Amino acid sequence: MAESATFRANRWLRTCNLVLQALLVVTFTAGLNYVAISPPWRFALTASHRYTLSPETLAFLGKLSRPAQIVVTIPEDTDKAIYAEALADLRGLLREYGIATMASPERRITVQYLNVAQRLREANELGIDEPNQVYVLSGDRRRAIPLEELYAVKNGAKQSFLGEAAITPALLEVSSPEKSHVYFLTGEGEMPVDGAGSNDRYRGLSALRVALQALNYEVAPLNLIAVERVPDDASLVIIAQPEAGVSPGVQLKLQKYASGDGRSRPGSLLIVLPRAPLNHGLDRLLREDWGIDAGDDAIFDNSPGAVSENGDLILSFFQDHPVMQKLNDYKLPLQIGQTRSLFPEGQRTLRGDLVVSVLAYSGESAWGERTLGRAGRATYDPGFDSKGNPSSKGRLGAIMLSERIGAGANLNFSLPQGRVLVFGGDTISNDRIVNPANQTLILSAINWIINRDTQLNVPPRPIDRYQLTLSQAELRRLRLSLLFIAPGVAAALGLLVYWTRRN
Repeated sequence: MAESATFRANRWLRTCNLVLQALLVVTFTAGLNYVAISPPWRFALTASHRYTLSPETLAFLGKLSRPAQIVVTIPEDTDKAIYAEALADLRGLLREYGIATMASPERRITVQYLNVAQRLREANELGIDEPNQVYVLSGDRRRAIPLEELYAVKNGAKQSFLGEAAITPALLEVSSPEKSHVYFLTGEGEMPVDGAGSNDRYRGLSALRVALQALNYEVAPLNLIAVERVPDDASLVIIAQPEAGVSPGVQLKLQKYASGDGRSRPGSLLIVLPRAPLNHGLDRLLREDWGIDAGDDAIFDNSPGAVSENGDLILSFFQDHPVMQKLNDYKLPLQIGQTRSLFPEGQRTLRGDLVVSVLAYSGESAWGERTLGRAGRATYDPGFDSKGNPSSKGRLGAIMLSERIGAGANLNFSLPQGRVLVFGGDTISNDRIVNPANQTLILSAINWIINRDTQLNVPPRPIDRYQLTLSQAELRRLRLSLLFIAPGVAAALGLLVYWTRRN
């Protein structure tokens, strides 16, 4: 009986031991999964907190109205260092977005890495066709972020990573139920937004329309001859080369819109002037309201490299301004069609409520030709043609910006009360916007003019660079150390252990 009882007890002990081991394995595995899914402690170990989301971003993510998806179309097997570096930077940052919204399914952000060439079907379903970009999607709305917006560049070298400052505003934009409306003025001989004429391939604006729609803008034509005022939802009105001349009635409506007359906020205008000597019909609006004087001339420059193969003027002198930042960072030259010279209108700008800036200049050797009707080659006539003033080193203005500044209520600083950006010549038609600098400029300008990009207090993340400099003698000593000294030390220790154990 004793042996039977002992056997029975041992069997129960073994059974309990197995059950306890199974419970231990199950609880240990469940605990590991819980820690992996919901990590209770996370620490930023990088010196610059490169992948840590700022408090502003975390606060904005809590206000997202619906889930969003971030799609990176940089191939994982890319052999280009610039793309591989961007992919590594994005992986660390985007992981934080997913973790920050993990607990809220209604605001969850998912991240996907998609090779559009290999997974064409998935790309088509998402409406994505461009590689090496970051797409932010939410419902039927999307925003494309090119790689150049992810870095601050100086003298051709990357200085800091701006991924968070670019991605967070895009998330807020696509998750918002409202869209920014951009209207193109029609009825005054402007370049067509949608048309079937033989010149639309070159003079049309269909490429700009597609680019704006890709950035989630609502684009529509606007005929102010047929309606009484600019719609209240207009964020921007684009007037693209009105070759027939803007009529006085339409000019008055544009003046009221830009000044905020009868509106909750002032409007913004982007104007591309027609080539001289065509009358644009916007003298009162430009000179009296916004302090911009558009000359009745055409800028010519005979210096080497000042004109492109198709006759466009090449601009390379830009002011340090947010609109021109990308062109300055990447040293991109701008191509512009036959352009008028632009000057600040002195009497108007002295009133103090305007900030008028020349954003792009011609070269020092350029002049404003006023005898375009004469036969023969254009040459500078000191008694008739125009030149830049000494303060601009003799350069002529080709792109100008005017901002009306007013004091905010109960604030000790000023706020913008409307903006007008003027191009002396065509930079936005289909045949010119294919130039990367032109497209970068016009999209940056539109985003900035209407305050599209949310200004976040997100510091740039510096890019750490490490460089090991060795002379030939130092490299030779390092090679000998790795080949002989380190293995020799290991062999000596082995012999010492062997000798010790033997004795």
